[in-house]
Amino acid sequence: MLKTPEDFRLAEYCKTNFTKTSDKIRNWLLIFPEGGFRYKRMQASNKYATKNNLPQLSYVTYPRHLAVYTAAKSANFKHIIDATLCYENEKEACLWNWWLGNAQTVRIHFTVTDIQPDMSEENVQEKLTALWARKELMLSHFSNFGFFPKLEDKPYVNGNIPQMKPVEEQKIVLNIFKVLLYKFIYLATSIMCITALFWDLLF
Repeated sequence: MLKTPEDFRLAEYCKTNFTKTSDKIRNWLLIFPEGGFRYKRMQASNKYATKNNLPQLSYVTYPRHLAVYTAAKSANFKHIIDATLCYENEKEACLWNWWLGNAQTVRIHFTVTDIQPDMSEENVQEKLTALWARKELMLSHFSNFGFFPKLEDKPYVNGNIPQMKPVEEQKIVLNIFKVLLYKFIYLATSIMCITALFWDLLF
């Protein structure tokens, strides 16, 4: 059930851009279900956990499911692709270090979950709760051991969370300075090409 003006706007946006009748069909919709910074949301998340007999979380906060539910009901989405990111060599990401070109080792874990348009709001909420329980385990394990665990694919029911096993995964090293430099070069090259084209047309 849509409850706020934001829900209706999101539903209309999804119908306009993510259905078979859309003029421009887009394939990806990025949503941040936690809805804000962890330190601002933690108290409300703990109250929600207590009210619904769920485990208390420390590394994440329970997600707001209504946006995901609205998107699922309003468009042709088939999967939720959840991304969990960890910075390996720095506790907190620092823009100053990024600008100086210091490489940040980032580990990313993806979890793919199926969704259907006919899913109820409760089903979507349960799926997100299960995903965030896994994220809590992964982040806790990463904080203690420096790598993501492998989680057994078992449902999250009545506080029972999946067991963990060590697993190897690839490292993705992102140098933000280089990314910005490449973007600048691309932009400068594009401007030069456009300028040359107009110059040829005018003269």
